[in-house]
Amino acid sequence: MKDRLKKIIPDSWLKAIRRLRQSRIVKKIQLLLLVKDDVTRFNASAFGLRKHQTYGNLISAITFHAHSIEKGLSHQNLRLGFGKKALAGLFSTLKTYKEGGYPLDDIRFQSGLSVIDEYIRIHNAHDFNIEETKIRFEPYRTLHTTAIGGTLDLRKEDILTATKGNFNDLVKMRFSTRDYSVQKVDVQLINQSIVTSMKTPSICNRQPWEVIVIQNKAIIDQVLTLQGGLTEHGSHLSTLLVVLSKGEYLMGPEERNQGYVDGGMFAMTLLYALHQNGLAVCPLNADFNRKIDRNLRTLLSISPHDSFIVMLSVGHYMESYKVPRSQRDDFSEITTYIL
Repeated sequence: MKDRLKKIIPDSWLKAIRRLRQSRIVKKIQLLLLVKDDVTRFNASAFGLRKHQTYGNLISAITFHAHSIEKGLSHQNLRLGFGKKALAGLFSTLKTYKEGGYPLDDIRFQSGLSVIDEYIRIHNAHDFNIEETKIRFEPYRTLHTTAIGGTLDLRKEDILTATKGNFNDLVKMRFSTRDYSVQKVDVQLINQSIVTSMKTPSICNRQPWEVIVIQNKAIIDQVLTLQGGLTEHGSHLSTLLVVLSKGEYLMGPEERNQGYVDGGMFAMTLLYALHQNGLAVCPLNADFNRKIDRNLRTLLSISPHDSFIVMLSVGHYMESYKVPRSQRDDFSEITTYIL
């Protein structure tokens, strides 16, 4: 049919149609339609927006609340009685999950129970009254079969040994580390890590990324206040990296998300490079509302063409410290084979 039409329609018309299809106006309309699909898909999927929660929504919400509690348990200076809001959210989600008839041996469900159990154990050890939490947990106690939540005790020596091994060792011994020793970070170690990260693949080798290296303590404090992700953590933090993607390096409507893909891959390479260079790192999300986005752009002189990817807090390891356990799913849960 297409070939027949080409024979009927004059060449001048065909050329005009091709020019129209490639025009900026048509591309902008295509972009609007694609963004509309993105918004519709996200609105119908995200657990913070849906009214009726799916299995995927519930296990993600369980992890969201449980991880918040794990981070609190890993604080250097434990604040007893913390996390009331996170606990309320976790109990509510566990209840909805259980009433939905979903598997009670699910690793996310068990992790949520395990985090609460560890929370109670630690408060009991400090003889701190959390009777309400204990009462709310009682109906779940017999369902808790696997201890996979809470914190891990780590040693600097073990971490640094793993960084000198193979890639598998490097990855398995990388933990998001939120508190640091008093030792300052040499900017040359940062530079070495960025050089390594430049080998990250990108669309058509366009390399649409940028890194802002901040070692000014006053600026770091202002950025973290706006970012809000290191609450009660970040002791002795001396370096903060801000990873951006550059919108000017991208092309048409189909590439609207490519900056996040390429920027995310670059950030992951940088994270591992810093880790291999013996530095402790924690990725901090860059999910900002409009006001915070504007304030950060003003503070750091960031172009309106650029997009935030992630922030990385960087320091040196303490001799020993705690991190959230952050239980991972089994690979079989996320792998599909088409053979």
